[in-house]
Amino acid sequence: CHFQSIFGMPFLHGLGSRNYYSALAQELTGLYWVEGKAYGRQNLHTIPDIADSDFLVFWGINPMMSHRFPRAPLVIREKKKEPGFLLAVVDPRDTETAKLADIHLKLRPGTDALLFKAMIKILLTDGLVAKDYVARNVHGFEAVRSWFDDVNLEENCRICNLPPEKVREFSRLLATRKTAMRSDLGILMGRHSTLNSYLEMILLALTGRIGVKGGSVFPGNLATRGAHTPEDDPATWRTVVTDIPQIMGIFPPNVLPEEIDNEHPQRIRALMLSNCNPLRSYADTAAYERAFAKLDLLVTVEIAMTETAALAHYVLPAKSGFEKWDTTFFQRDYPEYYFHMRPPVAEAEGEAVEEAGIYVELAKRLNLIPEFPPQLRDLAGDRIRYGAALQEYLSAHPQA
Repeated sequence: CHFQSIFGMPFLHGLGSRNYYSALAQELTGLYWVEGKAYGRQNLHTIPDIADSDFLVFWGINPMMSHRFPRAPLVIREKKKEPGFLLAVVDPRDTETAKLADIHLKLRPGTDALLFKAMIKILLTDGLVAKDYVARNVHGFEAVRSWFDDVNLEENCRICNLPPEKVREFSRLLATRKTAMRSDLGILMGRHSTLNSYLEMILLALTGRIGVKGGSVFPGNLATRGAHTPEDDPATWRTVVTDIPQIMGIFPPNVLPEEIDNEHPQRIRALMLSNCNPLRSYADTAAYERAFAKLDLLVTVEIAMTETAALAHYVLPAKSGFEKWDTTFFQRDYPEYYFHMRPPVAEAEGEAVEEAGIYVELAKRLNLIPEFPPQLRDLAGDRIRYGAALQEYLSAHPQA
């Protein structure tokens, strides 16, 4: 359920808080931080331009099972039929996607950073850097070039359990073809995750594959997944005990017990969980149980009586995805963009309410919702004029 965030976040901000903890911060904030440094905004992301690529690389991802882009199994099978097309997979496992691949680099788990460094070394020593692209688009590489001087290709490959000649050929293909690469949780939830993202960025930049047709492109979207919150901005919130800055406007859940279970005057005292079960989703269940026992208020908005809901002072039952309108903000399609609304297919039973309705009702009772301007109400039947008038009103009245 993604609509809950569209209503839940303004509710949180209306209470004067930016303490937003999300699973995204366990999985992706290292990548978001790197993208923020490279592209200037943490909420500016790339995806592979699969349609125009002739060399597609999946690194730490198994889209034949996990999808991660629309119609993934069908798209991959269709691409395999194109003359001259090659599919490569970098993954320790013989995944469903790896079994279809022309090239499978079956590296030792946790050695991705060493493989990235070996490939960058090959680019530099074999003359495979896209010099014109780098001259036009890349700044700062000279400051880090020396990091790769002492990289021992044979030793790195030995530790990765990969033949050096296979890594060299893979690097040559990546640098000379219309390469599109997609990495995911296989390198983002493993050892050296943020370093992996940084080295991947260097690899793609040196091969000229960022922001180009058939490479890594910037897709359209209806709404970003979060805010740009650079750590050097005084407006960016930090956790009061662990001193961790927001990245993309979110904090990592694994520090939440420490932010509750302490004696700091600004410690977290009330917590509202929306479709989230920390006692099964996050690390150190015992720490969560101790921390939750010290909260003045614990509220869960849930579709099931979870382990966490059993500890809550209040449980507000929500409709399931089958019982309400919903969507996802993960589309990120290219070159065409579609926003897909899912209608309900079943009637809700009992007292369940859509999360948006729960947050609106709470906001009303806390007097967080301003009076609705009558001039806007008069335009409600005309979507275009209403949208323009609403934007104009909000610009003039940001507190609304």
